[in-house]
Amino acid sequence: MREPAMWLIRVVVPPAAVAAFETALAPFCDAVSALEAGADAWRVEGLARQPPDAVSLDVACRLAAAAAGVPPPVPATTRLVERDWVACVQSDMPAVTAGCFTVYGSHLDDRVARGRIGLRIDAAQAFGSGHHASTAGCLAALSGLRRQPVRRALDLGCGSGVLAIAIARLWRARVIAADIDPRATDEAAANAGRNGVGPWIRTVATDGIGRSVRAAGPFDLIVANILARPLVRLAGAIVPCLGDGGWLILSGFLDPTAAAVARAYAVRGLQLVQRRDEAGWTTLVYRRRRRPPRRPRRAVTPRAG
Repeated sequence: MREPAMWLIRVVVPPAAVAAFETALAPFCDAVSALEAGADAWRVEGLARQPPDAVSLDVACRLAAAAAGVPPPVPATTRLVERDWVACVQSDMPAVTAGCFTVYGSHLDDRVARGRIGLRIDAAQAFGSGHHASTAGCLAALSGLRRQPVRRALDLGCGSGVLAIAIARLWRARVIAADIDPRATDEAAANAGRNGVGPWIRTVATDGIGRSVRAAGPFDLIVANILARPLVRLAGAIVPCLGDGGWLILSGFLDPTAAAVARAYAVRGLQLVQRRDEAGWTTLVYRRRRRPPRRPRRAVTPRAG
């Protein structure tokens, strides 16, 4: 399919700065993606229907660099003239293997190796193509729990829905896919349909843990691939939604901020089972201890007389 001219915005940054620059480019672009570009470097790219304002783009990049603690890169803007720009970007995105999953785009052959679970996700506006280390860390953590019983699950900050789809494919569990951005929940629903698990996934546009999310719990599994500050802030709302013996997977934050996230959940009685560190990003796996059953109260017989 031929499309009108588009503009490609590109910056090359260290792994720890990827999330900050994805956020910085999002207001200028219709789609944002990130790919490894060599040792200790990632290429963050966005596609825009209009040429970005150079001054505004420069300011956004400088603010992102300051937030990530890296030198500000020089953004490159290239006009893509009358090309199939979707295929242009997707052709640079290889399949990703994480745990028992293979994440691939529609531009690739959909044949998946025997014994692996294929997840078809195309790069688009919502985060979660499977190429980011935090997403890969969550997929690997889910693979490690595959023998645990899961009937109801929550993907908080679902983005493209890749983790919700992975849960539905692995367990045939009922999944709530929640995100603050309605565009993300729309995309997650579409991706769930493409992967044949639409009936198993219900999308909810909500800020944090809303009433509809709480009503669907308690959950056997919660996965939240979001930033450190929201995870700390939401700890008091997330933990009560986890059922006895339930599992919690947290990611989306850099290694130096992992301690603050871990403290927020440890003080609420969760047991840290596993920590995964990959490319500067941390994934934490918790379990909620099963509470002993309450003993029935003994009836008190009133004394005669």
